[in-house]
Amino acid sequence: MTSGPRAHSPVIAECSGAGPRRGLRRSREWPGVCCSIGWRIRSFAGPGRPRWQCRLQDGTRCGRVPTFQRIRDHEAMKSIATVLVAALTLTLGAAGALAAEQRAILTLEAAKVIAEACEAKAAEMGWRPVIIAIYDQGADLKYFSRTDDAQRGSIQVAMLKGQTSANFPRSTRSFGEFIYKGDRPHGAQHVPGLVIFPGGLPIMTADGQHVGGVGVSGATSAQDQVCAQAGIDAAAELLK
Repeated sequence: MTSGPRAHSPVIAECSGAGPRRGLRRSREWPGVCCSIGWRIRSFAGPGRPRWQCRLQDGTRCGRVPTFQRIRDHEAMKSIATVLVAALTLTLGAAGALAAEQRAILTLEAAKVIAEACEAKAAEMGWRPVIIAIYDQGADLKYFSRTDDAQRGSIQVAMLKGQTSANFPRSTRSFGEFIYKGDRPHGAQHVPGLVIFPGGLPIMTADGQHVGGVGVSGATSAQDQVCAQAGIDAAAELLK
C-alpha cells in the first residue's frame, strides 16, 4: 500500500485475482474494489449512486494501491460524458427544427389558387370541363376539384398525373419525350401509375424546391397542361 490518507479517512482499495483476501468484502458496484469492515453508503454522484468507504487500516490488507481517486475521476468523466451527450442532442434537435422551418411546403391556400386558376383558364378558352388533383411533396392528395359535367373517367387520370409530377420534379410530358426518343431505352412506360402524356406538372418554389405536383384531365392532353401551368403561374406569389 502506498502512502495515503490517515486512519479513518475514506479510502477504497483495489483487489485482483479470483477474489479479495481473507476477511475482505468486495464492492457490489465495482467488482475490483474491496474492503473489510466499516461499510457505509453515501451519495457519491447523486441520488442512487453509492460510494463505498472503509477505514484505512482495514483497506491495507488488500496490499494494493488505493483507487478512491481513480473511481472518483471515473464518475466525473461519466458525468461529463452525460452532459456532452445531452448538449449534442439539443444541438441536433435545434438543427433539425431549423431545417424543417426552412423547408418549403405546399400550403392549402396555394393549392386552392392553382385549382381555381386552372378552372378559370379552361372556362375562358371554352375547353371541356376539367378535373384537377393537387399533391404535396409527399405525393399525398392536398386538393381535388371537379368542375360541373367533367367526365368521371378523368378522375383517375388527373390523380395519376398529379402523383407522377409530385414523385418526380418533371412534367408528365417529359416522360413521354424521354421514353420515345430513339437513343433512349424503353421501359418507364411499364411502371405502374407513371403517366407519360401531358397534363401533369411539378410545383416548384421560386428557389427551385419541389413541393408537389398538379394533374389535370378532361380536355385534350395539351390543353390540360396549359391549364395546369396557368394554375401554377397564378400561385407564384405563394410559392416564394
